[in-house]
Amino acid sequence: MEPGAQKKTEKLSLREIVCYGMGDFPCSMVFNFVGSYLLYFYTDEIGIGVAAAGTVMSLARLIDAFCNPVVGVLSDRTCTKQGKLRPWLLWSALPLAFSLAAVFFISRVPENIRTCYAMATYLIFCLLYTACNVPYTAMMPAISRDEQQRQRLNRSKFVGSSLGSLLSMGFALPLVGLLGRGDEKKGFFSLSILFGAILAVFVLTCFFNTRERIQP
Repeated sequence: MEPGAQKKTEKLSLREIVCYGMGDFPCSMVFNFVGSYLLYFYTDEIGIGVAAAGTVMSLARLIDAFCNPVVGVLSDRTCTKQGKLRPWLLWSALPLAFSLAAVFFISRVPENIRTCYAMATYLIFCLLYTACNVPYTAMMPAISRDEQQRQRLNRSKFVGSSLGSLLSMGFALPLVGLLGRGDEKKGFFSLSILFGAILAVFVLTCFFNTRERIQP
């Protein structure tokens, strides 16, 4: 057996399986929230032109696409006591939460620099999301070799992802209205802080309650 490999008969605890799935809950929640409402927020609430807002989002996602393999290579070369992949959750959780709030802070920024601010903050958000989500997704094979245990991890991940999507798609606008009390700019910013806090707590919970057993 390779050093660090687990026995096939070893079962993962329910706590570890649930906490692994908790990592995808905030990622899915934030991804769907930004993907569904940011363009509306930029154009209808902030006043950025549709063409400019679309360019900002498209260009940032294009740059981010080139960074996906870079993060994969860097995480593969990471070597810490916590493993190769889990440390990225620890490093990215709080910066990603702050970057989400920064994206929706744009209403407090002077109008003449809002487009540049939007580009910078959205790009940073996308890069930090990649730094968190790519290593998280790659963690499963490092947690267990057992196919049955991986299926349990995958089911937990699916539940977390589904609940995150449900929260962001089904309750985001009601929460914006509740938190903003009629002011959607305030509501979106307040909700971004709330979602950022949830993200930081859940991602760190995943980090502290999982373990990489398989080390190539």
